[in-house]
Amino acid sequence: MRKREFMDELKKALDGNVSTQTYYDTMNYYEDYFKKQKEAGKSEEEICSSLGSARLIAKTIIDTERTGRKRIRNVRIRQQH
Repeated sequence: MRKREFMDELKKALDGNVSTQTYYDTMNYYEDYFKKQKEAGKSEEEICSSLGSARLIAKTIIDTERTGRKRIRNVRIRQQH
């Protein structure tokens, strides 16, 4: 897999499933990550291999954001009672 494929999978999986801020933060993070790893001499294939599945990364980000929203909602509910 190459960077373009990885980033396309990540975009597709995140789009509409996380906040706009999380979407852009994540995309920027992985753009920077690829850049730094390439500067360190790694190929796109090596970088993708070390990262693993873009879909699994996206799922983790989505689940983490949803869990965070639930915690905030639960805290607000407890504060109202």
